[in-house]
Amino acid sequence: MPAYDAQILMGEDLRIGSDIVVRNNTLREILHYGEERYAAELSALIVRPYDMAVMLDDAGIDYRKITDYALFVMLAPTMLPKETIFLPGICLGEMKPGANPDNGEPILYHPDAHIIIDRAVYQQIVDFVRATHFIPAEVEHNVGNEMAKRFLLRNMRRKLERKKKKPFEPQYPQLISSLVNTAGFKYSYDSVWDLRVSQFWDSFYRLNKMQSYNNTMLGVYTGNIDAKKIDMKGLSWFGAIDMKPKMDASKAVSTTA
Repeated sequence: MPAYDAQILMGEDLRIGSDIVVRNNTLREILHYGEERYAAELSALIVRPYDMAVMLDDAGIDYRKITDYALFVMLAPTMLPKETIFLPGICLGEMKPGANPDNGEPILYHPDAHIIIDRAVYQQIVDFVRATHFIPAEVEHNVGNEMAKRFLLRNMRRKLERKKKKPFEPQYPQLISSLVNTAGFKYSYDSVWDLRVSQFWDSFYRLNKMQSYNNTMLGVYTGNIDAKKIDMKGLSWFGAIDMKPKMDASKAVSTTA
């Protein structure tokens, strides 16, 4: 289970000071907003240097030598030029780059609204957005030398070219349909839309965990699985949801949920 356990289960938004609210949107809001637009803004908020390695390389920047926060300060005003559904009332495109007078670190600030996003505020925003969408933060890939980096970038360029030719494929409608028709999911076609996105993903992963438990127990009872080789504590259907990356990090170019 990600951080903010109770808060995301209650479906609450995150308030940072008096000026910044990070939304935990409902499914209804996401679908009305447009899932493709929502996914693009989600990716722009939580983007990491590895995800933008090709673009950074084209700009003469080694993705291994720039921090997540520095990348956000550099790209957020252009990638999120208008008010986003995640940060209502804040237009990152109107914010200016500056420096923190205390430590000299880069910041984004709005000269009229007196809103400041520094490293600490950025981290709270990103951690909360990742937590509400159950996106692990550890998906990254560090290569050991320049030759390996060039090989990685070449592969990433090919993948990006293939991705450009593919139309956007919405995922929420089919996931909602699947869950509504799954035993154990307590929501109907009418009520599911008011679930907060964090509650939806919690239900999705919890039901997957329960199904895995039931299938494993069936295998044990039928003699097809040796119970002695199973970590029963980790398998327990009411245990914590393990959101550690299970994929090959070198293939994780996209960060959308």
